[in-house]
Amino acid sequence: MRALRFHAQRELRLDDVPPPAAPGGSDVILDVTYCGICGTDLHEYVSGPIIVPVDPHPVSGARIPIILGHEMSARVAAVGPEVHSLEVGQRVAVLPHLMPEDDWYVRRNLGQFSPQTGLVGLTHHWGGMGEQVL
Repeated sequence: MRALRFHAQRELRLDDVPPPAAPGGSDVILDVTYCGICGTDLHEYVSGPIIVPVDPHPVSGARIPIILGHEMSARVAAVGPEVHSLEVGQRVAVLPHLMPEDDWYVRRNLGQFSPQTGLVGLTHHWGGMGEQVL
């Protein structure tokens, strides 16, 4: 699949990358419909890497090159066996936070403040500027 990836400051490339593997557990694969360009994406391009990890991210293990894009809408392409609230073909908007459920901040509904929180399109392998996202 094709994906726009951040490689370095002012260096974006449209790369061919393997699509996500079959979803496991509570994972969902989405076919991206639209992806916005956020100010954070622009800051990464002009001055980065700022948030995108150069070394493996402590939660996701991702590092540059990263598929950008965290503001997106999509259709559900596949769901893992633990997913019961979504169906294939369903339209969704994405909240890009990836948070461990047992985190102190997450348990208090403050996950955005946790140092363990990852973000689709910034600190995760997948982002909305690809054809699919996990």
